[in-house]
Amino acid sequence: MAKICPVCNQKIGLLMKSKVSDGEICSSCASICSAHATKTLNDIHTYWNTNKERENIFSPTQKLKSLMSEVITIDSTNNLFIFGDIDKIKTKPIFYAFNEVDSYEFEIVGQKTVTKKKGGISRAIVGGVVAGPVGALVGSGTAKEETKTTGGTTILKVNFITHTGKNQRVCANAPTGFVNFLDDCITIEETVNNTTQTSISTDEIIKFKALLDQGIITQEEFNKKKKELLGL
Repeated sequence: MAKICPVCNQKIGLLMKSKVSDGEICSSCASICSAHATKTLNDIHTYWNTNKERENIFSPTQKLKSLMSEVITIDSTNNLFIFGDIDKIKTKPIFYAFNEVDSYEFEIVGQKTVTKKKGGISRAIVGGVVAGPVGALVGSGTAKEETKTTGGTTILKVNFITHTGKNQRVCANAPTGFVNFLDDCITIEETVNNTTQTSISTDEIIKFKALLDQGIITQEEFNKKKKELLGL
């Protein structure tokens, strides 16, 4: 009898099951979290509930497309996006927030390393003329080796830090404009972090100024702490 996924209530195929710390779920439900094996069923339920909340407010404003049918659907109003065409996607999409993009990298897969000898025949002929059979043998053995890599496909790996932890998505044929979009997402996150840090630093300075006014710390101690907080 086929098992039923306790998250989506669908049948789990023989080769489509994944383990969590307290049971088994379908691979589709496990895709929400890279570290699903260490999570509980309740954790996975919570992650998908959050994803459902994002789905309910998702309103597409733009689609980035590649020549190879790779599509990224973006909701600039709610700062969310998915991998795939929201109107055609058949599997459960995962909705990512702009500020969850941590980094990205390019990788070439499927390359082959080819090594061949260059000049072995001509060296053998010259060696044979100069020193007979022994020279030909030496000439052949001293041929230069030439190594090069050929083929391969460049893929884009996008790294996220989400409410479920660290995740990575692979984009085999990145749509035009997607890298620029990722750069904008990373810039947004850096700006938010810098603004938050500035706010924290200001609050800390105010606290230490109060200590100075109360005579608890000296002016020299206050100035030193202020420089530390401002990164001066």
